[in-house]
Amino acid sequence: MRTLSLVIGMMVSLATPVSFAASFPDVKNHPHEAAIDILRTRGIMKGYPDGTFKPDRPVNRAELLKILMLSVYGNQAGTVKDRRCFKDFTGTEQWYWVTACMAKESGIVQGYPDGTFRGASIVITAEALKMAMKAWKMPLPVYIMEPAHWYDPYMDAAALLNVFANIPQSPSHNLTRGETAQMIVSLGVPLSFVTETTHPSAPASSSSSSPNPFPETFQQGALLIEQISTGTGDTTAGAAGISLLAFRATPARQDVILTGFKLRAESGDAASISHYRLYADANGDGSAETFVADGRLQGGTVFFSALTYPLKIGKSRRFDVRGDLSANATVGVAIGFLTSDAQYVTAKGAIDGKELSPSIETDQAGCLGPNICRITVHTRPGRMVTVSERGMLYVKQDASIITSKQLLLGEKTDVLALRLRATGENVLVTGLAIGAGGDNVSALELFLDGATQPFATARMVSCAQPTAGLFCAKAAEGLLTVMKDQDKRILVRAVGKTDVEGGVSGQTFIPTLSDSISSPAVTARGLATGKDLSQTDGDSDAEGEIIIGNDSPGANIAITGSTHDWVGAKILTIENASPDLDGAVVPVGSATFGIFRFRTAQNQNTKNGTDTVTLTKLVFTVTASNVQIASDGITLYHRANPLQAAACSSDQTTGTITITCQSLDASPIIPVIDASGTLELGLRGTVTSGIVVGSSTLQVSLNQLGTRSLPGTITWKDSNSTFQWVDLPVSQVKSTAYRTK
Repeated sequence: MRTLSLVIGMMVSLATPVSFAASFPDVKNHPHEAAIDILRTRGIMKGYPDGTFKPDRPVNRAELLKILMLSVYGNQAGTVKDRRCFKDFTGTEQWYWVTACMAKESGIVQGYPDGTFRGASIVITAEALKMAMKAWKMPLPVYIMEPAHWYDPYMDAAALLNVFANIPQSPSHNLTRGETAQMIVSLGVPLSFVTETTHPSAPASSSSSSPNPFPETFQQGALLIEQISTGTGDTTAGAAGISLLAFRATPARQDVILTGFKLRAESGDAASISHYRLYADANGDGSAETFVADGRLQGGTVFFSALTYPLKIGKSRRFDVRGDLSANATVGVAIGFLTSDAQYVTAKGAIDGKELSPSIETDQAGCLGPNICRITVHTRPGRMVTVSERGMLYVKQDASIITSKQLLLGEKTDVLALRLRATGENVLVTGLAIGAGGDNVSALELFLDGATQPFATARMVSCAQPTAGLFCAKAAEGLLTVMKDQDKRILVRAVGKTDVEGGVSGQTFIPTLSDSISSPAVTARGLATGKDLSQTDGDSDAEGEIIIGNDSPGANIAITGSTHDWVGAKILTIENASPDLDGAVVPVGSATFGIFRFRTAQNQNTKNGTDTVTLTKLVFTVTASNVQIASDGITLYHRANPLQAAACSSDQTTGTITITCQSLDASPIIPVIDASGTLELGLRGTVTSGIVVGSSTLQVSLNQLGTRSLPGTITWKDSNSTFQWVDLPVSQVKSTAYRTK
């Protein structure tokens, strides 16, 4: 019956003359080509002015009812008197009102509960089948029990007619133009012809020479504007390029040209922003980087007019509105769309040239005008830009000062710790200049606290005017960012030259940051303002400045780090090497009462053979209670060869005794320690315990270690220079504590 009904309908309809247009070029080999051509030859579905059909674009309620009413009634589809049958049919009559009202009169549609038609709503499969089956009064299945869904009868009837052989069997699927043609043909109902004459009841605005009584394209353009939430922003007066508002624009049904929009201040004063400008995401990477146009501020309204920005159907494009905050601004501002204006967004179809406004639906509240909602806008609260004090950067030496070190030539050592603090805005540090002095440094590496890799390297050649002993790190894009009201701790690590590269031991090294204004040690830029911070003018006002050596506005104070010594070899550790445990009985007679192990670091200084450590003087402190050590016969001996010994002197025999062993390099010990080597030395003498009744204690130590300002406990030399202190993390090393009760 389905096939017979379709054939009879087609035979009856062929009795009516029609003008056959050429087939559409963009439907060739399309899955719905045959169905489209059937409706085309009947004058029911028309193409676009460029000759294309665009089969994969969705249809809305207005367009579907036009197609449906023409398919059922042909030229009689316009024979209805009431063309304002829905509440949103007010103002100038639109092309789709006549078919929508005839559909309502025929019981095909009822509209929404609020009495509106909402012709811009996209049609889903279930709705389209319901309207079509009502239009042709097609029989529906009868159920013993109530179906689970309202659309079940229409979906089941369509399935019996094999409608879903060529379109998705989903009630919520958005139908396209091609699928609409396929659905109508697949229903197997008689189809009418539409002749190229104007029906008497066509709108008065239609010309008698119009090719059909419903000349509008089925797919007049539509545009969706979705404002993007960008939160709040804290900036400073005079900031440039502030992001004020962002939105995505997505056209539908045909390509669209964005021609303009209007903005207003939701909070604050729009006049506090100057040089409004629009940027677009031209390359589709999600970031609006391409300048489009300048805005115009007039009477509190920001106009972006006379735009001609093309938008491709179905492709979202991001836009950003940016501006510059006045240098005198004291309060914040938030910018949003001027939704009170009926045409606050304007656009037109790129194919048919038709204006989409003034029919704007804002936040699903319905159109501002009487027409179909061809522009839909979803707004969000505007980005609140608050005004804070101008950015400041304070640079000080960190409280945990790096103490004096012995810097091994050819190695990397931390020599200075800085602490940077920003106020007012986030600050981008663009340059650092650190004085190093001497010729032993090849570079300074800059580390964030806890990092394993440097964020920058300072070199002499990087300075604008290369100067001996000055190392610079610069980058226009920035070295590091210091967040507002947060501290950044920076470690400066010296990279030493080996003696083969020209490094010389014995030189001192004092890292510094100059207080000079003309040759600044630090340069930076405020990220909110986009402006360079100036060097301090010395007063107490926070005016977007860099302050060296101080944590409040004022004059710079030069930063001077600890004094370090360059060495060609280095003592790495000193340890107790006695096999006796603490608490052992005090040895008596000729005995060893202290043993120490010296270990050296590996080094790369091989100019005249690998550098070594030679001990020349050791000063021991002995604590003796109820114990005497004879002043004669105290020796320091080589543990590997006890016969190699040097005579030592003492200042007393009991209590706190100072024992000095000097000129060791000229003694039989020959206390030379190779790189990455060890040497054990023992202290011995004649010990008498229990001078009086009571407990006896005896312990030897090396004191005043690790402090450059307390020399003399150890004197040693590398292959070139002599040093009177040793760089250790401890201040004292003790040998075994002996005790006798």
